[in-house]
Amino acid sequence: MSLNVRFESWADFAKDLKVPGDSTVAQNRMKSNLRFWLWNYLSIEALFVLIMCYFYRWLFVVLAVVGGTGAALFYVRTDSLKIGNTVVNNTHKQIALVAELLLGLWLTETTTALAVGLAFGTVLVLAHAAAKSEPSVAAKVKKTASNAFNDTDIKSKLSH
Repeated sequence: MSLNVRFESWADFAKDLKVPGDSTVAQNRMKSNLRFWLWNYLSIEALFVLIMCYFYRWLFVVLAVVGGTGAALFYVRTDSLKIGNTVVNNTHKQIALVAELLLGLWLTETTTALAVGLAFGTVLVLAHAAAKSEPSVAAKVKKTASNAFNDTDIKSKLSH
C-alpha cells in the first residue's frame, strides 16, 4: 500500500487570501484548494484533534489504541487473517476499527471533544479554502508531474 504524502509550501499557503466576491467564486476556490492543499488541511485538522487530546487524555488513549490496531492490521500484518473458516478481508478490518473507535469514544465519553476539535478545524479549513486564491496552472502541473515522478508503479514501468 503506497501513500503519496506531499505538503505544499506553508509560505504559499498563507499568501493571496481574499474575500470571495460571490458564492460561485467561493465554491470554485474550495473545490480547487481542497484538492491542491489536501495534506496541509489534514495536518490542520490533526492539530485541532491533538489540542483536544491534550485537554481530554482519554481521547488520546482511544485514538492511540485505534491507530495501533489499524497499523497492526494494515501495515504490520499484511497477509490475510483467517478466523475459523472465514478469511478476514480489508472491509472486515475497517468495520472492526470503526466499531473499536465508536466503542472507545462511547466508553470514555470523549465523542464531544473529538467532534468539537474536528468542527473547529473544519471551519478554519473551509474558510481558508474559500479565501485562498486558486492555485496557478503551473503549480498544478508541477504537483501532478512530481506525483507522477514519485509514483513507484510508473518508475518500475519506465525502468523496463
